[in-house]
Amino acid sequence: MTIYWHKQDKMIPEALIHHKLPLNSNSSQKLNQKRPKTQSVHQYESRVNTGNLPLSLVKRTEANIWRISEEGQITNRKILKMMRLAVKSSKRIQRLEISFSNSDYITDTGLQYIGENLRKLAYLHTLKISFTECFNITNKGLKNISRCLQKLAHLQAITFQFTLCPKINDHSPKYITRGLKRLASLKSIGLGFSWCNITDEALSNLSKGLRTHANLQKISLIFAGCFEITNKGLITTSKSFKKFTSLQSINLVTTHCSQSITDEGLTGFTDGLNSCTSLKAINLNFSGCKRLTDQSLSNISKVLKASPSFEAISLSFAGCKNIGDEGLKSISKAQKKLTSLQRITLDFSGCDIGNEGLKDIGKSLKRLTSLKDLNLDFQECSRITDEGLGRLRAGLKRLTSLQVVKLSFLECHKIQDEGVKHIGAILKMQTCLHTVELNFSGYRFLE
Repeated sequence: MTIYWHKQDKMIPEALIHHKLPLNSNSSQKLNQKRPKTQSVHQYESRVNTGNLPLSLVKRTEANIWRISEEGQITNRKILKMMRLAVKSSKRIQRLEISFSNSDYITDTGLQYIGENLRKLAYLHTLKISFTECFNITNKGLKNISRCLQKLAHLQAITFQFTLCPKINDHSPKYITRGLKRLASLKSIGLGFSWCNITDEALSNLSKGLRTHANLQKISLIFAGCFEITNKGLITTSKSFKKFTSLQSINLVTTHCSQSITDEGLTGFTDGLNSCTSLKAINLNFSGCKRLTDQSLSNISKVLKASPSFEAISLSFAGCKNIGDEGLKSISKAQKKLTSLQRITLDFSGCDIGNEGLKDIGKSLKRLTSLKDLNLDFQECSRITDEGLGRLRAGLKRLTSLQVVKLSFLECHKIQDEGVKHIGAILKMQTCLHTVELNFSGYRFLE
């Protein structure tokens, strides 16, 4: 059964009432009063009439933010019309988001049209381009766009996201990084090639290109479903990270990259991150990489120890059955010293986690008095019992600033009424909560 509760909701779930979740006078008033009327988004945005085109083009006049998006059979010609309309309406656009999906008609010509109009936006500082299931886009189209990026002298953040575009291959990262080479103001790069034809060669090309941007503060790399990526690619990528002494945020997603990624590859990658002592946020998602073991978590813990200023940690190893309590213990020991932490997300669903793992998590959390957002997922960790939840409860006693709590113990069949009472006791201690999400299996909250 799943329970969702938000402080602004008028009705409180019976399960939370049963466990006597306290509400201070202010929160009680919020729960009883009607939700405030929200002003229409049209009061803050002006929409441009696009005629018979099936695109939605939105301009937020206050911040010069434009979005161009469409799902369906959009053509190159219509892309050209929309780009021309955007440029004609305002050449002072500061942020532009372009998103297309599920179109067989978009080809490299469409990307060329985008590039030709991008070079006219001299004030652009943030650019996001996303294509999903556009099967006729190739490296040539990315090459056309990258040539035009060199004109965007004020560009600070850029994101390219390609999902299920099979003709995109290893040369694409090389073309993109070439286009970014002269952009001295660049602080953030996001590159995603999920379910594309990407191998270790792409990561090698990417690593070489990133080295020219030593002042990067944020890097996001998403390679979900790229089955040809191996340890070699991760180790090669790590070499460029040794130059990023100003890096504050790293996001790496390599979910379901077959069986080729092992502890060796993750160790090599984390060795590069150890030089990034300014890190404040880390998100590593290796879900489905089933050959990873506790050794990988031990190496990640070294990265956490190297940077004492972490504010957000997100680690996802769902389905990695060789990861157990010892690995979680390594992470717990490292994070308990990170007193600035505000958000923690740990997804070890389907791993070999038991009561000892929850005990270590609890011990580490009790020192994190600044923590506001806690998200723990231990779905299908069948060794967890009521005792484990009791130990987690003991560790959370001192946390009084929690605003969001999300706990998942689906398919943990050994958890019974006593374990649920422990969760109720945890909630009872929290006075700042505005969001609670509880997921259990085998216990019915509501009649």
